[in-house]
Amino acid sequence: ESAATLGVAIVQNLVRLVEAGIVAIPFAFVYQHRLFDFAATSAPAMLGLFLGNEFFYYWQHRASHRIRWMWATHRVHHSPTRFNLTAAVRLGWTGNISGNFLFFLPLIWIGFHPFAVVAMLGVNLMYQFFIHTELAPRLGPLEYVLNTPAHHRVHHASNEPCLDKNYGGILIVFDR
Repeated sequence: ESAATLGVAIVQNLVRLVEAGIVAIPFAFVYQHRLFDFAATSAPAMLGLFLGNEFFYYWQHRASHRIRWMWATHRVHHSPTRFNLTAAVRLGWTGNISGNFLFFLPLIWIGFHPFAVVAMLGVNLMYQFFIHTELAPRLGPLEYVLNTPAHHRVHHASNEPCLDKNYGGILIVFDR
């Protein structure tokens, strides 16, 4: 299963290069028509970008489970039978082509640079790599705010009470 995941990840990264060229067009167009201009170096702007990215990631992830067109890509991530770190890199090949990038256009439209939005999404995905494990301890009160391996195990479960739960990236607050 890990070898299959490695193959999926390699092809996904190759496809991502093509997708980047496709996504760059609407990102550049929307950024040219932005409402404001936020400096990515200021702390309030970074906090706003982080929270905005988390909010739109939540809705993109939720849509990826609810809209069949998007689920066709996202289900690849839910296909491993073992919940481990390799599951984190098993991503579908057509995520942006299926419309994932559309959810982040509002951040660019209000004035965040496309590279800043993509970088913050990268931070989100790096964090998620570490929540794909059964080895992490419980985090106590932090579990009310942060997405944790315990929350994410529920998200990946296939039994009925667990379906459609815990769509957050780093934060779990939008699920609450």
